[in-house]
Amino acid sequence: MSSLIKSIKNLENVLDLAVLIEQKGRDFYATCRAETDNPELTTLFSFLAAEEEKHLGSFRLMIEGLKPDSFQQDELVGEYGMFIEMIAGETLKHLTEKPLTNVEEAVNRAIRFEKDTLLIYYDIMKLLGVRGRGLIEEICLEEKKHLEKLIQYIKQIR
Repeated sequence: MSSLIKSIKNLENVLDLAVLIEQKGRDFYATCRAETDNPELTTLFSFLAAEEEKHLGSFRLMIEGLKPDSFQQDELVGEYGMFIEMIAGETLKHLTEKPLTNVEEAVNRAIRFEKDTLLIYYDIMKLLGVRGRGLIEEICLEEKKHLEKLIQYIKQIR
């Protein structure tokens, strides 16, 4: 995981990172689903895992569909590249840093993951042309809906 984050040098690497983020999100939601016996929460985590899988496929198609010369090959150096590396590292670390102890903690981690993912994807949009930007915007709208569902759930249990 950290070797990919440390090797972000161009847009192709950034999209590879987006794939990794979606994989880790899917795995986190699948773990949460397996650890709960609450039917409402099982449904929510199943939905979120499936959504992350869908996003994962979208990013893979984007990588496969773009010609190598479509990628902005400028190195992501300085503060901008470091920012993407830093926030991605924090996002992924946050999902697995310690075992979950209760439902509220799982939902709060999920909320943080969705927020951090949005932050990363908004920065990725800045690097993409028109074609790729539209897909990322769609994914961001879906991530916002995930965040909304999670916040609604946390309000119910408080």
